Amino acid sequence: MVSDQNGVTTSIKPQQITFIVPGVKNFNHMDISDFIQKAQNNLDPSLLEFAWVELLEKNQSVTVEELAEMIFGSVEPLESYCAHLLLSKDEIYFAVLETKGYISVYGPRPAMQVEELLRRKLAKEVAEKEFREFVQLLKSAKSMPSHAKPPKSSWEVKEKIRHRIKSLEAYAIDMCENDDQKKTAGMIMKAMGLTKTSTSALNLLIDVGYFAVHVNLDLLKFNIRTDHSDEVMSAAESLLLESTDPDEVDRIDLTDLKVYAIDVDEADELDDALSATRLQDGRIKVWIHVADAASLVQPGSIIDREAMKRGTSVFLPTATYPMFPEKLAMDGMSLKQGKLCKAVTVSVVLHSDGR
Repeated sequence: MVSDQNGVTTSIKPQQITFIVPGVKNFNHMDISDFIQKAQNNLDPSLLEFAWVELLEKNQSVTVEELAEMIFGSVEPLESYCAHLLLSKDEIYFAVLETKGYISVYGPRPAMQVEELLRRKLAKEVAEKEFREFVQLLKSAKSMPSHAKPPKSSWEVKEKIRHRIKSLEAYAIDMCENDDQKKTAGMIMKAMGLTKTSTSALNLLIDVGYFAVHVNLDLLKFNIRTDHSDEVMSAAESLLLESTDPDEVDRIDLTDLKVYAIDVDEADELDDALSATRLQDGRIKVWIHVADAASLVQPGSIIDREAMKRGTSVFLPTATYPMFPEKLAMDGMSLKQGKLCKAVTVSVVLHSDGR
């Protein structure tokens, strides 16, 4: 039968007892809180390290009371209980060698093992500190007005921040690649006081400014590229500056034809256009002009490889994501009025019955 600090008496099994404080006499349950507080104030983990160094040199094991005598110079109840707390909570310097009844014997761990455990502990502490800082970043960004929130690119500069924000993004669109991403996203949402749902993750990313309010999740789910790398943009600029035409000797001047492009007034990229002339025998000859993108893009070049990855331009009600860099598509690969434009042209002669 045991009593807690509130005087509540309870029956417990012997297996539930991990330590019996030695030397206690005339104990009153009202003393428990004060006793525990004194013990907490008396804990100094560095004492354990000093004891480990000495015991390792002697290749000697200790009981709780022996350690209390060693580091506190006393085996009184308080000092013994402090030694028990230090040993039972220690995960670095000592390991339990054997237990007889309620008495455990502890041995010092080998130096190499302690060094590795300390390294892991430090790495864990660093990771926990970085995680707390990341959560604080989220909270800070969330509290900012919409015009002052950090840009999306700022979350992707540092690798560890990028890993966490990408895990949250993958969770938001139900596209986690592995358990690590799920675990990371779950930890973040728990720290933010949110439920572990994709909707919560999505709203959090919107609240911190990482996603636009009306983000198109399908673009993310299908991994549709919405921008071009600096390397691709630089290559595109170089192409526009080059004046050489690999097919120059085969070009035919068709600027005498009237050319019609069927598109809206605001169109910036005109891929194709039509011309039509009536022959002397009354038949109609139709010319189909297609902007000659291939004259600018060499097979296997960085521009070509990027276009192959995309496969197509993506047209949405809210935006257009061209297969080629926008300036290259709008200028070099577009049929412009009043300019000489490179095109691949085919002609078709239509008979009166449509053949």
